[in-house]
Amino acid sequence: MPELEFEFNQQDRELIVSQNPATLNGFMDYVRLTIYPMEAIDNVVVLPDSDKQAIFYSSLSENSFKINISPFGEGEVGELRKKTIGGTDNNDFQIYKNDNDIYIKPNEIFNTFELPQGDYKIQIDFLNQLSPNSIVELDTSQQQQGAGGGDVDEETNQQTQENIADVHYQFIIKQISTSRKEIRLKLLNTNITNNSQLIEHITNQLNHGLDKYQFKHFLNIGTGDHIPIMNFTFDRITDGRDNQSIILKLYEPLPTNIRNLSMVTIEREVLTTQIQEIFYFSDVPDVFFGDGLLPDEQENWINPDDNDIGFQNLNDLAISSSIGDVEIDTLISSSQYAYPNLNTDYNDFSNHTFFGSAKKKLQNFKTKIETIQSYYSDISSSLSVSSSIQGDSNFVIQKRKNLFDKITKEIKEFTPYERFLYFDGQQESTASAPGLGKNYADTVPVTLSGEGISLGPSDGFNSVYKHSSEKVSGVHNQFVDLFTGKYKVHEKPFFNYSGSIYLSFLMIADSGSALRYINNNKSLNNGLDMFLPQDTKFQNNILNPDMTGSAYQRYIFEASQSYFIPNTTGNDMSDLIESDFNAGSSKFTILHGNVKTGSYQIKDSTGMYPKTVFTQSGVPFFGSILPAGELFRINYINELSSSLSGYLNLDSQTSGAAVTNAMLTDFSGNDNTGSIEGTPTISDGYISGKSFLFQSESNEGVRFFSDDDFNYSRDDNFSLSVWAKRFHPNTGSADPGAGTGAQPIFTRGAQKTSYGIDYDFVNNRIRAGVRPDGAIIKASFTVTDDLLEWNHLVFTFESGSTTGIKLYVNGELKDTESTTGTGYRVTGSNNFTSSVDSINTETDVLSIGGNNVLGGSSRYYNGFIQYPRVYSRTLTASQVNQLYLNPDGIMETKITDVKVTFNNPTNVLPFDNLYHTSSTEWTTWYNNTLAAAENFDTNNIHSFENNLPLYIQESSEFNDMKDFLSLQGEQYDLIRNHIDSMGTLHKRGYKKTNSPPNNTLPMLLSNMGWQAINPFTGSLTDTLGSYLTGVTTIDDIKNNTWRKTLNNLLYIYKSKGTKNAVRGLLNVYGYPPDVINFDEFGGSTEESNPRIFTNIPPTNTGIDLSLDTSTGSFSFTTNRQKLYNYRINGNNERVLVAEHYRNDAPVNTIEFVYKHVKSTKDQQLITKAAHATNDTELFDLRLVPSSDGASSSFEFRLNNSNTGSLEIADNAVSMSTNFIKVSDGQLWNVMLQRMTSSISGTGIQEYRLHTALQEGNFIKTYNYVTMSVSGGITNAYVTSSDVMTGSEAGRGYFANQNWPGTGSYGTAVNLGNLHFGGRSTPQVAATNPEMTGSLAEVRGWSSALSMSKFRQHVLNKFSTVGNTLDSHKDELVYHFKLNENYSSGSITSSGQTLPLVDSSPTTTYSNFSYTPAVPGFFTGSNTYGFDIIDTVKLTLQDNSQKLNDNKIIISPEQSAFNNLNPFKPAVESLTKPVGKKPKVITSDRLEIYRSPQSFVDDFILDKLSGFNLEKLYGDPRNYYSQSYGEFDTFRENFFKAHPIEVDVNKFIRAHENMFNHSIIEGLKSIVPARSTFSDKNANFGVEIKPTILEKQKFEYEEHSIEANPNTGIGTIDVESITHIPTSTFESIKEGVTSHQLTSSGTFESPKSASISVITVESVISDSSVVSPKSGSITSAPSLSDSSVPTSKDGTIDYASTANQSYTSIHTNWGTSSSDVQFINFAADTGSDGTFNTYHIDTRFVFHTVGEHEYYSASMGKSSNFDDASKFYNRLYITDDFHSSVTYDSKNFGTGSGVVTGRMMGKTRYFFTGSDGNIVLPPNHINNFSYPFKERMIDGTQNTNPGFLNGRYEDYSSASFYRVKVTGGDNQIRIQSGNPGIGSDDKIIYDDNSGGGGNL
Repeated sequence: MPELEFEFNQQDRELIVSQNPATLNGFMDYVRLTIYPMEAIDNVVVLPDSDKQAIFYSSLSENSFKINISPFGEGEVGELRKKTIGGTDNNDFQIYKNDNDIYIKPNEIFNTFELPQGDYKIQIDFLNQLSPNSIVELDTSQQQQGAGGGDVDEETNQQTQENIADVHYQFIIKQISTSRKEIRLKLLNTNITNNSQLIEHITNQLNHGLDKYQFKHFLNIGTGDHIPIMNFTFDRITDGRDNQSIILKLYEPLPTNIRNLSMVTIEREVLTTQIQEIFYFSDVPDVFFGDGLLPDEQENWINPDDNDIGFQNLNDLAISSSIGDVEIDTLISSSQYAYPNLNTDYNDFSNHTFFGSAKKKLQNFKTKIETIQSYYSDISSSLSVSSSIQGDSNFVIQKRKNLFDKITKEIKEFTPYERFLYFDGQQESTASAPGLGKNYADTVPVTLSGEGISLGPSDGFNSVYKHSSEKVSGVHNQFVDLFTGKYKVHEKPFFNYSGSIYLSFLMIADSGSALRYINNNKSLNNGLDMFLPQDTKFQNNILNPDMTGSAYQRYIFEASQSYFIPNTTGNDMSDLIESDFNAGSSKFTILHGNVKTGSYQIKDSTGMYPKTVFTQSGVPFFGSILPAGELFRINYINELSSSLSGYLNLDSQTSGAAVTNAMLTDFSGNDNTGSIEGTPTISDGYISGKSFLFQSESNEGVRFFSDDDFNYSRDDNFSLSVWAKRFHPNTGSADPGAGTGAQPIFTRGAQKTSYGIDYDFVNNRIRAGVRPDGAIIKASFTVTDDLLEWNHLVFTFESGSTTGIKLYVNGELKDTESTTGTGYRVTGSNNFTSSVDSINTETDVLSIGGNNVLGGSSRYYNGFIQYPRVYSRTLTASQVNQLYLNPDGIMETKITDVKVTFNNPTNVLPFDNLYHTSSTEWTTWYNNTLAAAENFDTNNIHSFENNLPLYIQESSEFNDMKDFLSLQGEQYDLIRNHIDSMGTLHKRGYKKTNSPPNNTLPMLLSNMGWQAINPFTGSLTDTLGSYLTGVTTIDDIKNNTWRKTLNNLLYIYKSKGTKNAVRGLLNVYGYPPDVINFDEFGGSTEESNPRIFTNIPPTNTGIDLSLDTSTGSFSFTTNRQKLYNYRINGNNERVLVAEHYRNDAPVNTIEFVYKHVKSTKDQQLITKAAHATNDTELFDLRLVPSSDGASSSFEFRLNNSNTGSLEIADNAVSMSTNFIKVSDGQLWNVMLQRMTSSISGTGIQEYRLHTALQEGNFIKTYNYVTMSVSGGITNAYVTSSDVMTGSEAGRGYFANQNWPGTGSYGTAVNLGNLHFGGRSTPQVAATNPEMTGSLAEVRGWSSALSMSKFRQHVLNKFSTVGNTLDSHKDELVYHFKLNENYSSGSITSSGQTLPLVDSSPTTTYSNFSYTPAVPGFFTGSNTYGFDIIDTVKLTLQDNSQKLNDNKIIISPEQSAFNNLNPFKPAVESLTKPVGKKPKVITSDRLEIYRSPQSFVDDFILDKLSGFNLEKLYGDPRNYYSQSYGEFDTFRENFFKAHPIEVDVNKFIRAHENMFNHSIIEGLKSIVPARSTFSDKNANFGVEIKPTILEKQKFEYEEHSIEANPNTGIGTIDVESITHIPTSTFESIKEGVTSHQLTSSGTFESPKSASISVITVESVISDSSVVSPKSGSITSAPSLSDSSVPTSKDGTIDYASTANQSYTSIHTNWGTSSSDVQFINFAADTGSDGTFNTYHIDTRFVFHTVGEHEYYSASMGKSSNFDDASKFYNRLYITDDFHSSVTYDSKNFGTGSGVVTGRMMGKTRYFFTGSDGNIVLPPNHINNFSYPFKERMIDGTQNTNPGFLNGRYEDYSSASFYRVKVTGGDNQIRIQSGNPGIGSDDKIIYDDNSGGGGNL
């Protein structure tokens, strides 16, 4: 009996399958019979002597019809394959009928097709295919009546059915979901439109005529398997209503071998599929199907549970990387010998050869290499086969693919030793075969910006890259970059390598000259952005043939960059100017290697060059400059775009459209314009382009304008190129005035002053030339096709040449004419150009098809013109030919096989990696290695061969046995190598051979309690890379990271909980420890300035301030920042000028950072000029060196002559610091100040000079000097205007006056009077000391800055904190940061200006930015340098959580507040004092977020650090306020003074890949356990948060008490009440009072009443009821002026938005006109008919769908899955869910009830219920399909071992048995009724069902 194969499981089948009976007599019902071999039941039998599958079709239909069988077999995409069945002679087999029973005889099929004897499975399907055929119901009326109601004969009826039966739905798979349970189908070549009847017809068929889907259809994918369809819908959103698709929900995942664009059909299952297993006896011998266990067709590593993993297919790998064909195939199906746990050192034969033969291994390897290289040779031969840039022939492409497949097959059979020999390429060991080594080419190995694209697999190669001279914008580019900017020797992976580096590739291109290889060292585009000596680069063209489009050619280039040192007076890189970097310069010494002779030091004050010694910029060192710069700047010139003056191209336009002026875009890039004449149109042009169509009778043309209107003359060289084709033959109607003129094609000018190309239709000649007078000077050619076909015409003009006028037709020179000699008439006053002043824009412009005349009468052109081009040079013959071959002028190249190697690839075949076996490199290595192997084999006592009897060893008769023993020995060697590799488990090296195998690293780390999480995620390309092209793949980095973690884990564990552990782990992962910083919080609330940063004058000896040893509690943060410095370098043109008491600049404190350069000359730091051009100064500040320059003193001199008119050297009061050591590169903070801002009282002025040197977080040196000058407040000592006489007091008066005075420096002088770095004016610069150092952070303050603030600036050189909270904006006059970092490359045009920027606020003082007037200000040597410095920022004193790096308190002050008591503390707590503000706030908060607001906070702290802001927001009066008024005002003023904008989106993109999950999990495990970061739910990443000047204010409601107006209140005075026998109480009167609310809001109070109490003995008097107080009701405030601020997008402008009131637009959402509405036009309307249907997403964190949970078993059992505490990183989403989406939290071990939300990912957690049963959460892993495990179990079972030898059948004991079928035909009975199961477990059918039979 056959078995029924149901498509659904038993449970699902009972739910959905209809029990209605069915028959096989419907229209287009058919039977499909498929035969499978039992040895490989997933493979369909292939018929003998054929490649066809054993799939057969038959139908009971009397009329023939066709079905779509495209899913079966191999066919082109979109190819419709049909099969005719039914009728007579169309069925593959006969269906027999006996009443209602039908039968099939399989033996007839087997006999007919001569199938061999064996076990088979027959599958019989009863189907009806979904097609347009079945939408036509041929009912009785349709079959009997025609359109007119008459009878239809049988022949017509049959023809109608046949026509209907030959239409099919061609479904293709357009998209597959990640779970592979949903697919999108589209109809090939047919759009499903919104009003199409297809939607109705397909829906009716799938619903089987009912109102809903009936679960009767399945998807036919061409494998014989059926995938039931669970539901369907039409998608009208994705591609629009007129291009709809069908989305199917499948019952099970689609197999992975079914991909997009696969053709499928939809079938209705008429009857249940039946299966019969048979044994077929035949004379045809038995064959074996299959090859052992079959690979699982469903790759079970694909997640079927809707997780978006982002898989890559083969094309993705090929397109996105430079992975070779061999490597891709290796990734897909790796070598059977790629043992992952083998860790063998192959350098010595003894490490890997014991029982086998080392010699035989080498010989076998050579044989394989010779085979591989023969294939590579064939590939190389195919490169020269006739090709084109458009692509090679299919034969050549397939041949290459086949050869690559053969190579891959050979490589996959390599043994581990052979893989080492092949892939190492002597990069790690000379024991491997010589080759190119690593391929250092980038993942995308060429430059793609602008002109390049990746073609992916093309021409039979894995990756091909195409470059074009046409940019994306459409403008043609003259220079096409192939490798520009890709490879720089100072970047990875070269890391300043000084040896030769080779670039090789294959290229096919449009014909042209060789490639250009450029030395661009002396260019700021060299990759370093600094000039480099040209002589340091060596470059060589090893292979650089002329480009050709007929074959792929090989190109090889060599490059190297060298070490060098500057050879100048100061040996400083900053001393050099641009010309010093020229070739042959004597300013450099080029080093061989990195060896430098001599012992002199060099410097790099720019800080921009890589050095062999890491120093601060400007510090001398013994070393050299490392190799740097670009290696391969290679491009080609598109000569067809060189000197292109004008070019029109219509290829992007539409045929038939009218030409408009807007279409006349100049593609030459010169922005020329054009205008139309008449109404020309666009037509199809030559090949595939578009052309102009002109009709002469309509007077149509195009004028082409340029700046000079292409006004070429006899002294110019120029060329015209155009494609032309006439529209009509030479007839009168087509050519008006035929016989008397010519039609202009591309001409300019009037009859006597013209040039160009025209067509003489009288003589059928093309003419090209010039016309200076009455006759033309021309070259001409008679065309044979009457110009009725496309012809390429070129006219070139060369002045003064015997062949100056040339006419080319279709790339060939046809005629010439001289432009010199006696016959050339363009002499004297003759010319063919127009006077510039008299150009007529109607007749004197270049015209295309217009009436400009070269010769003859005025005419218009009649026909097509395409690609008109104008060149301002004479094209060569080869260039004309290129234009003919490339009509659009676009030059293209295709590149493949890109390699960047350290070895010369000349002797390596393309695509190969080893030197050819005939090369010197190979033969030398092989012979030496083979000799060593023979010697080893001779002495190897373990060798099988050496343990044979001697006579066998010495005899050649036993060579076969020796070969066999060698083969066996190699297998035993492999086993021995695996055993030896186990010994490396305990090694802790950093190389692969002295450390554990990669596969064991996670296991070893896990044993030590560390989770080995992959530190990187990415594409398969990035993760696995390849063996040839990958330099350091992510997989290698992953293993190296785990290896380093394993080696350093003990140290990390020992230092766990400290910063050392964190730094150690960061170093393991390759992060600089300063890049990722933990943010610690808490710290002191006490002031630090002036408590720690005191105002006490320094002692001028020893360390002034050390934060490490300072006692007490204070908070600060430290980090490293880049400080730019502005290099004066002794150049007076670079002197910085500012204002001093001039132009609103009342500066009393001058502050700057000085970077020293050692010198024995005085350094002029500051000069206040007394005159613009005279050498007189009011005061100056100098650095005076000792005789040897080792120490220096800072000296301030104040001129004491009237207005500084006398020389300051002899007329000054001065003060100087002690001589101290000032070294090269040191950064000194200098502050010069006058302590009072005006002269008053006694007239005594104090001047102070401060200099300090920072080292880390302490002030190493602080020098301080002060002087007081007494001079009175009036001048009583002057006898004349300029001469001063009298006492010293008089000189003091002038001295004090000269500080604020301006001398003779008037306000009209534009140049500032305060000069930094010397004197800027040339007249006096030579007589003043120069300054060789640099300046930074130049500031002028109007107040005298305190010492404490100066100390603060020393430790934070970016700080502008002043004496008060507002000093940063109110007292800072100017602030030149000098961080513009301009260079000579910054000047891009002659009129460009580069300002020096004053960054101080302009709220109080003017903006003092200025543009230097000196032309060479930013040219010459480098203007800027930089240093990475330590900065120490004080925090604010607020009582809040704040950043703090100083959590350790040294000797804190403690105060006793109680007597000693064993039960009470006697010392006041620092953190929790009683009734006081705590001095210290402790916090276990740790964060590792990156936030844009952190940078804003740093900026704010630079202005406010050390101050306390609590007084701005701590006012108790703000308790019931909506905001902090004073604090908000302060914030508003701050951001007005310092407008800040932060591009949040750009910040997020810049930091989104900074963190990875692995390192964060590692950090969590080593920080202190009590910290918040160790929490398993702690997060990390980019955080958007408020700045420190933004505080959320909770509005407290003010409470009030109001008496009840309906209750009487008052007092009752009762005097001596002794007894009250009876009493009555009159209740409060009740009634209604009416009152009206007045406009002022008052109301009438209730009426009062008295209470009379009557007693027997006494009467209570004076009692009363006090009535409620009256009041008023204030009317509600007006809302007319209220508004809702709109949200900002992109940037945060703190100055304008920080003080807006906050309104939640989300909570105010509604549907009324006064509510906030969110409109979404992309969606359907809601129930109310509006688009106000969606809220804006309020989430800040978007969780990735995927696996999150981690299980830790560091303590206890490793499988204790019922302990919820061992599960980490669970993700519960509870926000933004509908209330119906719930989960039971107790099922997850996290709660005790049902809550709204969902848990993401899968879990292994379970718990035991009260009844003892295990309860699994809904997302437990067991509730998901795990096909891999299931298939693994099934795959190991041998379900059919074949035919047993025994001839008896013992069913009781045999594990396997067969049933032999004999006795006639093998008959299968088919019945269509519903089957059932009888009491004997056999299938029974309902014979009364009306048809069908038993099978």
